[in-house]
Amino acid sequence: MKFHQNKSTSLTIADAKKEAKRISEYFKTPSKSQERWQGVKKWILVSNIAFASNDDKLKWNKDIKTLFTKLALEIS
Repeated sequence: MKFHQNKSTSLTIADAKKEAKRISEYFKTPSKSQERWQGVKKWILVSNIAFASNDDKLKWNKDIKTLFTKLALEIS
């Protein structure tokens, strides 16, 4: 789970991209982080940001959902 507090959908999307990159490194590199992520099936973003426009929703589904799907993680 990731908590996000910035008040911008573009920053929320950028943060989710950074998090996907970090998670992909956790999966690749033998470490305690890799052990923690073994068996994780879902990544949850907690935010008070409303994705008001269809463009924001489309960008989320196209960019972020794709990144996490490649990591075999469901997102919500």
